[in-house]
Amino acid sequence: MEQAFTRNLFVDIQHEPSVWVEISTRPRTSGTGNEMPEDDLVLPDEASDSDDEGDDVPVRLLDNFSIFHRVTHEYIPALTLLTEEVCEDWVGSGLVRPSFGNMCVLEDEDDGMESQLVQLSSVLECNAHWPIKDGRSWSLDEKIYLLTEHGWYILQSPAPSYAPHYNRLQEYHVITHAFLMHILDAPDMSLDKLLKQVQGHQGCSLPSLPPTSREKLASPAFAFHVVEVSEDGRNASPQNIPSWPVHKGDPEVVEWEESMGESNAFQAIVLDGTTYRVGDVVIVNPGEDLHKSRAEHATLTSDWCSNSLATQKWFCKINYFFEEPGLKEQNKFFHAQWLQHGSQTFLQEAAHPRALFWLKECDDLPVECIYSHCNLQRWPLGEAGPLENPTGPENHFFTGLTLDDAAHSFCHLSPQEVQEALSYCDELKPCVACGLSVLENKNQTCVPLVGGGVAYNGIDYHVNDFVYHHNHSGGSILHIGQITKFISDQAGAISQLEVCQFGRYDDLAKRYSENPTPLDNRRLFKTPVCILVEIEDIEGKPFVTCPSSSQDKEQWVKADDHFYCDLAAVSLTPQLVETLLPSALAQCSQCCAQGLEAEVEKELLMKRCSKLRGLELFAGAGGLSTGLDLSGFVQTKWAVELYSSAAKTLQANHQDAVVYNQDSSMLLQHAVDVAEGHHPEPLLSQLGDALPLMPQRGEVDFIYGGPPCQSFSGMNHNKVWSTLVCNMISYVEFYRPKYFLLENVRGILFAPTIEKLEHQFTGPKIVMGVVKFIISALTTLGYQVHFKVLQAGHYGAPQGRQRVIFLGARCDVPLPQFPSPQHHFPKPVLLHNLPNGEALHPHFRPATCSHAGKMPCVPLPATTVGEAIGDLVSDPSYDWKNPHQIIPESEEAAQEAEARLAQGIPCFTAVVTTGRPFIGFEKPVPYPYHPLSRYQHWIRGDNHLVTYHYTKRWSHEVVERLDNNGCFLTALTSLAPNQKNGKILHPTQHRIITIREAARAQGFPDSYQFLSIGNTPLQCLQDQVKQIGNAVPVPLAMALGKEVGKSWLQVFEQQTYQDNIARLNSPTIE
Repeated sequence: MEQAFTRNLFVDIQHEPSVWVEISTRPRTSGTGNEMPEDDLVLPDEASDSDDEGDDVPVRLLDNFSIFHRVTHEYIPALTLLTEEVCEDWVGSGLVRPSFGNMCVLEDEDDGMESQLVQLSSVLECNAHWPIKDGRSWSLDEKIYLLTEHGWYILQSPAPSYAPHYNRLQEYHVITHAFLMHILDAPDMSLDKLLKQVQGHQGCSLPSLPPTSREKLASPAFAFHVVEVSEDGRNASPQNIPSWPVHKGDPEVVEWEESMGESNAFQAIVLDGTTYRVGDVVIVNPGEDLHKSRAEHATLTSDWCSNSLATQKWFCKINYFFEEPGLKEQNKFFHAQWLQHGSQTFLQEAAHPRALFWLKECDDLPVECIYSHCNLQRWPLGEAGPLENPTGPENHFFTGLTLDDAAHSFCHLSPQEVQEALSYCDELKPCVACGLSVLENKNQTCVPLVGGGVAYNGIDYHVNDFVYHHNHSGGSILHIGQITKFISDQAGAISQLEVCQFGRYDDLAKRYSENPTPLDNRRLFKTPVCILVEIEDIEGKPFVTCPSSSQDKEQWVKADDHFYCDLAAVSLTPQLVETLLPSALAQCSQCCAQGLEAEVEKELLMKRCSKLRGLELFAGAGGLSTGLDLSGFVQTKWAVELYSSAAKTLQANHQDAVVYNQDSSMLLQHAVDVAEGHHPEPLLSQLGDALPLMPQRGEVDFIYGGPPCQSFSGMNHNKVWSTLVCNMISYVEFYRPKYFLLENVRGILFAPTIEKLEHQFTGPKIVMGVVKFIISALTTLGYQVHFKVLQAGHYGAPQGRQRVIFLGARCDVPLPQFPSPQHHFPKPVLLHNLPNGEALHPHFRPATCSHAGKMPCVPLPATTVGEAIGDLVSDPSYDWKNPHQIIPESEEAAQEAEARLAQGIPCFTAVVTTGRPFIGFEKPVPYPYHPLSRYQHWIRGDNHLVTYHYTKRWSHEVVERLDNNGCFLTALTSLAPNQKNGKILHPTQHRIITIREAARAQGFPDSYQFLSIGNTPLQCLQDQVKQIGNAVPVPLAMALGKEVGKSWLQVFEQQTYQDNIARLNSPTIE
């Protein structure tokens, strides 16, 4: 296991030292078990010469390698291979492919040549500085070789975990090679002159690859010896010796080396003797960056990174070369895709100093801007990045992820995505960035479809399809209509649609009914009214059906963007509505068939794919796990919660999960100890109960949680809890789950960390340091990641609760997207400025158009207070009794109290007394109404009794009342009517909201229990309020779970596709 990243990146949130579990590691290999023994290795592309003598063995390339002891698996420092006698127990492993002599195989062009993961036999010899005769002169091979019984292996890049044990040999080798080359050129040169020559050495051209076979018994021209030099020689700094060829000015000789057989198409170019090929990653001299904010902040990079190349140069990949014949000078160009150093992203000082990220940007550049080659190594898929090696070559970098600068996401482009992008490129001009740009522009244009219809924003529309659309009457709720015809402009392009309008049933129910009437925000009615809609006002497709049964209806509306229509009227504001028969609702037959086929495929995939095995950290009462489980894609099997009352609640409502009522750091340390073969003391809970072992590596698919947010919240300021963010990342490092989700309050965006200075624990504040740490740690661990501020009200919660969500995924699964907002919410999510001058924008629906402005356009209205708790306003309802201690009781007040008693609304004394500490209904009581909204229908489930319908007693204060047609404010951990930001008076009754009503504001089902270890009723009530207030709103968690589920289905969909292809290509057995 690689050394923990988190122990090297020190963060101190606020002012106190960070504390998180350190995963103890040993420098040893952890092989995959899939290595092929070298004895069985046959490389089909390897040259086979029948004239070879018996002692000749093939020469091969060894990449992503490590050298270790056969028995202990401990790494062997590479320098000892040259300085000590080799041991027969020293073996190696890595990716092997044949060497083709002088043929250079580019990384992006070897699709047909797969590398084989091989377990090498005993290392017999390590060889460096091989003599090469070139005509009458001699030179030295710059490569390092390993010899086994079966072949010579040219060492390429070490495995990231082995790099720290290899870099010292590489440094010594570069310096020694420079000395030897100068001695070879001028044997009589004095030592002083030699040292000056080496100090000014700019590196030599890379030698050609060796022949494809080589005698085993050949010996090197030179061996390592300790040479005593003068004091001047000792003071020479090897750090000043560049070990690769560079061009400090325009090259004097510029020549095409290889043509691709086509005019103006070239494979390679030679600049002053150094060859650059298509597919090479190069370092170039910077020019003008048209990205204004990026250019402005690039000048500050030197404050965050010590690598001079990262701060002074740019990086790009050569996609193809071309020539501009019309230019007399500097007419040779290359088309390049850009990479960006992490310090120039919003990560700034938290970026890995050797990390480069691909950009979806490209340019045509003159070849004269090339400075040198970049030694770029790809991070192995899903593995952690390498540790920093300050003494390694400056041009050595790593990459693996693509940065979407606009979305601030770090993602991995799958082979399928790369192939799709390249399919839009000329065969001789392949460029992933160009292909992605063409694909994006294609989706944003309006294209007529064969057979009728139009494709717009990547969606196909036909006659009888339903559409979301805007009109110019304002508002952010999308209108729903059905396409009746397409209308073309004078040029023949489709510019408008005629749509038949559909109204919303809830608008009628609220307008014409004075008594409580059941609402249903998925119910529509059809009208004959048709209007013209501009193509730019189309906002995607809803799916509308006329169900034949109540069961079909409820199953249908579980999906987003699904509605049903069973009514018809003559206008959008009718006095009467009629029943609509299913046959009267026309449908697009083509889309219906495709939708039915997609639904069948999804059901088959759902049966095939197992639920993601989840581990929740800092689980609280389980709002996050409840919502994720309700999505249908996640099963919470383990949960960690230190607070004993919340752990008791969690266990009561998640009976199939193992709940660990213990400190998360202690649990992780115990899991690490067990994994390393130790025998730690048995785990005990906070209450002294025995706990089972933590899950093993490989058992956890999904880690999620919300580290206690008091130190980031504007409501409380407890700094100690902040370090638990680091603890959560350590769980990811140890378990390496497929998916990761971290939730927290908006304050985390503004939480700084403290930079650790040498021998000090305090230093300058790092702006947005906690966010930088999370993103940097996850990307360095090999995870894709992005983050957004989401509003719980946009996903059906009846309250305003903004949360920062970090979504991560391993590189072997798609990165889940953020769920599209479904509900309107009156208070918009604001953009937040990032430290690099960019902004974190609110999350809108994918096709939101210009009419939306800053407010997201959504299909559904907000879930209101009345829709959430309106069915609890009659018996069982109650009032607080006015004590009239300040204002005497008036005749009107007395009459009102008598009238409410006559209506069956009991009245309880609310002020503190010597009796019970709470007022209301202690025991479950029946619901007074059938569900009055779809939210109530969903939250009740199969319950017939309402529980926790009581409040605490309070002294009299002046407070603000909730609005039945508005939303709850952010839930707090104390239901006090006089608290800061408190707005908890019931909208129609003379009291504050009850425990159950507060739970409904968070989306907890009515069946959910809230338990406590408290000894008194008051302690129990306080625990219940705290658990509810700290929870993640269940509707938000469910929406996130659905998006993770979509990603998980894609994995099985791709696997099914590959299985079908393999089945088609397999031989038929007769």
